[in-house]
Order: sequence, then C-alpha cells, then structure tokens
Amino acid sequence: MPGRTVNRMSSAYCGEARTDARDAYVIAETARRRDLARIEVPAQPTADLALLTAYRADRAADRAR
Repeated sequence: MPGRTVNRMSSAYCGEARTDARDAYVIAETARRRDLARIEVPAQPTADLALLTAYRADRAADRAR
C-alpha cells in the first residue's frame, strides 16, 4: 500500500496520536477496500531489490558477529 494512501486514510480515523498500531489498523482497513487501483510491479526490479536486501542483511549479520 502506498504511503500516500495510508497518510490520507489516517485522517479519516479519529483517535490518538500516530502509532505503529494505528498505522497497522489503517493499512488493514484500507486494504479491505475494493475500489483501490492495483499496481503492477515488474519482476526484474523486484528480484533486484530482494537480492540487495538479502546482501544488506548478510552484511549486517557479519558486522554483528
């Protein structure tokens, strides 16, 4: 879910200050809507991002050892 959508939908829900739990609730409620447009992500950039993320996690684990 795009951050802009969550930001806009957050204002629709009254409540306390911004928290992770509130953000999770807003994301879940917004995801239930059927009128949102789907975003198609090409496979190659997704695979590249997964590779870079795995590499970064591996480097962080090496640093912690």
